[in-house]
Amino acid sequence: MGKFQFETLEEQVARLKEFSYNPTQRVRTGLPEIDQICGGPAPGEVFMVLGRSYTGKSIVGQNIVVNNPDLGSIFFSLEMPYITALQRMYAMWSGTRHSDVLEMTETASLPEHIDFMADAFPMHRIVDAEALSLDAMSDYLNKYDEYYGSRPAFVVVDYLELLGGAKRSGEGWTATEVQATSLKDWAKAEEMRVFVLHQANRQEYSWKPPTENSARGAGYTESDFVVGLWQKWRDPDLTYNDSLYEANKMYFNVLKNRAYGKLGGQKEYPFLLEPDLMLHSVERDIFGKDNARPTPF
Repeated sequence: MGKFQFETLEEQVARLKEFSYNPTQRVRTGLPEIDQICGGPAPGEVFMVLGRSYTGKSIVGQNIVVNNPDLGSIFFSLEMPYITALQRMYAMWSGTRHSDVLEMTETASLPEHIDFMADAFPMHRIVDAEALSLDAMSDYLNKYDEYYGSRPAFVVVDYLELLGGAKRSGEGWTATEVQATSLKDWAKAEEMRVFVLHQANRQEYSWKPPTENSARGAGYTESDFVVGLWQKWRDPDLTYNDSLYEANKMYFNVLKNRAYGKLGGQKEYPFLLEPDLMLHSVERDIFGKDNARPTPF
């Protein structure tokens, strides 16, 4: 990180061709409508998922990992301990209700095939260190490279406010803004595809779509993609029936798309949060398209 490079145009063209030949140009989220618009981050790009507390940002981050089992990745879980992240990951991978996984853990009755999850994600790592700095993240990339002989294809940072202890610094959003800028610099220096989760403005409602002002200046400018997240069922003014209809649905919008420019206007993209914590496209289900995942065992 921080190395100085002065490349000729010829060298940069060669790197562009190398990128073009790479089958993993961009890492997709596995959320069809979002991927169709954004394509996912390329090396050096930052993909931000923005939403209020308890809207499911961490679940989105782990869905991205589970949807890319063949790609190396690191989930920097700065909030959840690795055991919590593993329980969620197992539910997603196996198609088991998350509540059942929690109960099986409490009663020491986890099935034996949980051991196969490590084989299904052979190049995935969960790091749950506190107040992780960008330099420490670079160290983890180097250790990953030493162990596997290659760097991860992408990382997920959960979440921006906890990176480098920004939230604990006492400097408020100033520290978070600095970390957002530094994270973008880090992604470019490490040529890493970065998914980062970010808390929206506390004055905003968790049942309304985020806007480009929701990030409070922290990360919107630096990110190459910004996707908003909200849950309509949390609206206290909904009728009981409407609340039931919206239960377990998560909505997305595309607020920024530096790569392709497409935003989809005011369009909302609804996804159903299944009991196993996997997200399935509501619109695709309506039109009868198969969203089922193959059974892993």
